Amino acid sequence: MDFSNLRARLDSIPMDNLQIPSQRVSRTSSISSVASSWRGPMMAVEAKSVSYLLNDGFQMIPILDRLNLTVEVGTIYGLLGPSGCGKTTFLRCLIGFQQVTSGHISVFGFAPRDERSGVPGRGLGYMPQDLALHEYLTIEEELTYFGNLYMIDSDVLKKRIDRLVASLELPEKTRLLVNLSGGQRRRVSFALTIVHKPRLLILDEPTVGCDPVLRERIWESLVHFSKTDRISVIITTHYIEEARRSHRVGFMRCGSILMEDSPHKLMERMGCDTLEKVFLQIVMSKEKKDHHPRHHASIDSTTSTSSSSSADIFPQVRSAPRLSEVSCIYVKYQEPMPRIAVNFEAKFMLWYYFLIVIIQNISIQIKRTPTVIIVQFVIPLISLMCFCMFIGHTPNGLRIGVINDERPMNLSYDLIDSVNKFVLKMIPYDDMDQVIYDAKRQRIYGWVHFKENFTQAIIERYTFPEIYLNSTQSASTVDMHLDVTHWPLSITVRRAFQEAFINFLSRMMVKLGKNPQIAQIPVAIPEILYGSMEQHDYSGFREFVSIGILVIMSYTIAFGVTILVVLQEKTSLIFERNYAAGVSTSQLIFGHLITRFVVQSLVVFILFIMTLTLFDVSQKGSYITSLALLLTHSLTGACHGIYTSAQSESLFFAAIASNAILIFFFVIGGILWPYESLPYFLKWIAMLSPTCMPTESLRGVLVRGWGFMHPSVINGFAVAFVWAMIFLIGSLTSFRYGVATSKRQA
Repeated sequence: MDFSNLRARLDSIPMDNLQIPSQRVSRTSSISSVASSWRGPMMAVEAKSVSYLLNDGFQMIPILDRLNLTVEVGTIYGLLGPSGCGKTTFLRCLIGFQQVTSGHISVFGFAPRDERSGVPGRGLGYMPQDLALHEYLTIEEELTYFGNLYMIDSDVLKKRIDRLVASLELPEKTRLLVNLSGGQRRRVSFALTIVHKPRLLILDEPTVGCDPVLRERIWESLVHFSKTDRISVIITTHYIEEARRSHRVGFMRCGSILMEDSPHKLMERMGCDTLEKVFLQIVMSKEKKDHHPRHHASIDSTTSTSSSSSADIFPQVRSAPRLSEVSCIYVKYQEPMPRIAVNFEAKFMLWYYFLIVIIQNISIQIKRTPTVIIVQFVIPLISLMCFCMFIGHTPNGLRIGVINDERPMNLSYDLIDSVNKFVLKMIPYDDMDQVIYDAKRQRIYGWVHFKENFTQAIIERYTFPEIYLNSTQSASTVDMHLDVTHWPLSITVRRAFQEAFINFLSRMMVKLGKNPQIAQIPVAIPEILYGSMEQHDYSGFREFVSIGILVIMSYTIAFGVTILVVLQEKTSLIFERNYAAGVSTSQLIFGHLITRFVVQSLVVFILFIMTLTLFDVSQKGSYITSLALLLTHSLTGACHGIYTSAQSESLFFAAIASNAILIFFFVIGGILWPYESLPYFLKWIAMLSPTCMPTESLRGVLVRGWGFMHPSVINGFAVAFVWAMIFLIGSLTSFRYGVATSKRQA
């Protein structure tokens, strides 16, 4: 998709630029002319007494302890320290990703999240420690996606991508990222950081796991950017010696900067020939002075303001690499970033532009993610077909033993012959001990016992009721012995015998010259309110459950797939990288919500048609109302999935939580059994759950023919919509980015 028209619409909106002294700087002005025409801040980053406390649920853990740090414009600052000392946490605070507990951070004279600082946004190039790449995009698509977020012109972006691919020696730009090696992926991650040539680069341990060639290429690029383009760079590493090429280094330990200055001055001052020895001496002297590393006393830091020139630090800088051709026309390094007017049109157009870019990116990934396609399409269809094959069919071929003491067999034989032979298979026995033995070993499901004078007793029972005796009742009664622990089979056997007995009795009354209606149960249904007496399956259970299964599948698939996709991007720090590019939480959430809803709509439609055809479910109401109810319910599931992802720290936690939630909804939601059977307090919980009322509403529309304006149908829509809004608002207000990663790295 070409975003030129949309960007042109954005450019036509008046920009509320800040008041900058007299001469405005054109996009073609050089860095030197900018510096001579306006005196911007000399410090790219300043951190004063920054502290950050992490709440792990039990206590507040200090991660940053009154940290002080300064980074001059156009210099490379090496933030050195062992893993776990707080480097990543500080960088996350620097880009506005986390809020400091106390202290102050400024970026080019403005606080992070201030549009004038350009952080987060177009003024920042952020490379997290994890790769944070969309694996199912190609190199070109990934660079184009972030280039569109940075609003780079399409023609300029294409040329820039070609130069980056060539300069970083990447494979063909049409190759998927999932097929690249680890080193190639890290090069792509670095390319995403510099594709828009920002005025501030933040690289979190970019050389971890890199081969020496790639490490050298990264440092050459950083040196060139700082010297030629006056880009400020902050790079963290625990490989201390590679930071010699920085203009300034800061040694960090236990959340504080112990000392910062240029590398050669620190080595000269400490009388050491390596930075590692400098760090060891600083740590040892600190421990002698302060026995506890987290002591809250003031930390002495050498923050020399003297800055060595690039010529002193880099006496033999190599010729500019091919990355020098990657120019930037958007960032004015000494000038505050332009701020779009506060009017609603400008904000909405910018928000809409980012949303469209995100939706296009997610749509491309959906088409290339076979796992998600299988989960969303194939598994529901297989589950539905299996349900159709196994649930609601009449059990058949049930083996029932027969002990008949009547000699000769007369009416007892007629009763046995009246039994449905498809359902029951009658097995004659002569020995009571043998039939009990076979029943206990599951060779038969039970047995029936006819008394020796059954024929005479059954005739007397219905012909001479005035002489009806207890002995007559006992002799005319068929004793049935069943395993009632298997209730579907026991119900089937009893029902088959009841139907057989009514048919047998009707024929007997005809033979005796009596009215056969005497054999019928004296209960009639003259008028049916809803439904039909003709059952589509043997027990009527399948039609009842199938509607609930359709609802729970629509909810579950949207819920589970959304968790899988959103949480994967969250834990891999893709969300964090998007945030650094200026994408808001609402844009990420709505982007995923819209794409998931569109795909899920097709799944719901297919499931709906299959349910009506395979299950032969009655369709008395409107198809449109039924589909609208299912789609609303599916939207609720997607919102619930986003909320669960927002609160989860890992896929493992989300899997446990989602299973517990879905089982609870499945049990109390009226799927398998009417919710009216629940206790009073649980009944209200069930009615307020996201699945119960929509299920009842869909049953009402399909089986009873209710319309949209029926109160119960409105209740179903209302419950689904209210829950969707609750989950969506909860996600927007409490979304946590990369929680597990931050805790691990802190």
